[in-house]
Amino acid sequence: MILVFGGTKDGREIINLLLTKGYKVIASTATEYGINLLSNHPNLKKIHGKLDFEEICTLIKTEKVTTIIDATHPYAVEISQNIIKVSTHLKIKAIRYDRPSVNRSNITKLNSYVEINYYLKQHKGNILLTIGANNLNLITKVVDKNRIIARLLPVSSSLKKAENAGLKPSQIIAIQGPCSTELNSSLLKQFNIKYLVTKDSGYEGGLVQKLEAAQQNNVEVIMLSRPQLPYKWVVNGIDDINKML
Repeated sequence: MILVFGGTKDGREIINLLLTKGYKVIASTATEYGINLLSNHPNLKKIHGKLDFEEICTLIKTEKVTTIIDATHPYAVEISQNIIKVSTHLKIKAIRYDRPSVNRSNITKLNSYVEINYYLKQHKGNILLTIGANNLNLITKVVDKNRIIARLLPVSSSLKKAENAGLKPSQIIAIQGPCSTELNSSLLKQFNIKYLVTKDSGYEGGLVQKLEAAQQNNVEVIMLSRPQLPYKWVVNGIDDINKML
């Protein structure tokens, strides 16, 4: 039995690969939204909800899991750290799928939200945040809210977090990505954006289209650098996972 964490497109592709190879798989996603994107399969068990260290250990023992695959978002640090701890504690193999980074010259990379806030406060103009609903308040409590537009998933939990961060409906773009370069460009123009704040979500996350749109509209891109995770086994290609099993 293989336990796969990740509600992203990467995670779904990895799960489908494993199922075609005949493996039995447990898919774990943080949200019901993520789990609903997975097709049903006789060898697939689906669970959703955040799991802590003890809950992951219990799941592994109960289901007799032999390998863990962490295909979570590059910035989902808490779950990845718990997976690493569980792997060490139970002496079970944990493989990290680390999606390839997107490297462009027209990006200002900063290492924390503290650095991003400082940078934004030194520069005038509207800001488009594409950093996820969970982190909105880290910026809205420091930077002038009137400058901010947030792009979020169209789910009630995200909208509630945007509201709690002090944003008005007119400051919220609720849309399922990835978006085309043309749509990104249209949004940048409509809201007169000067700064695009994003994460290094890789090619699968629609980042390339954001960067192309920003370049076309002379919008400065501010990117939060990826956290570094101490995994022993790391792959950068989905097809490479089968070689590690």
